[in-house]
Amino acid sequence: MAREVAGIVRAMRILESLAATPDGVSVRDLSRAIGCGKGTISKMLDTLEQRHYVRRDAGSGRFLLTWRLLALAFGHADQAGMPRVFLPVLQELADETDELVQLAVVDGDQVLFVGKAEGRGQTIRLLPLVGLWSLVLIGSLRRGNHCDPASESGEPP
Repeated sequence: MAREVAGIVRAMRILESLAATPDGVSVRDLSRAIGCGKGTISKMLDTLEQRHYVRRDAGSGRFLLTWRLLALAFGHADQAGMPRVFLPVLQELADETDELVQLAVVDGDQVLFVGKAEGRGQTIRLLPLVGLWSLVLIGSLRRGNHCDPASESGEPP
């Protein structure tokens, strides 16, 4: 059996801990769970944050997963033919509306586009954003769903 690389094992354990805790985890709690010093955990989290795999909640200081791992998985899924799972649903909606329909996931103030379908009668071709990150501004990805600009959460009223 091949030897494991300790740093990679720790990083994976951090990601797994964050995946199991949707409200986020503090450096102290990760340090205890993984059995590693807070300094080491902090450095690993800083790197994961710089690479956009985790983000720190400004209010609580806890770390949370971003959708970056999902983006990697979707990229792999695309190469492996996964779009045939969600594409029929997107295509049905696009055909009903004659519009470009895009599937996206939101993470904090960013959105990642992961799939698209165009309506059959669409005469103007729009640039699909699949695989691109964008900032979420006040508004919505779905027609008729409006956010209250005064709301800090960005959730619909």
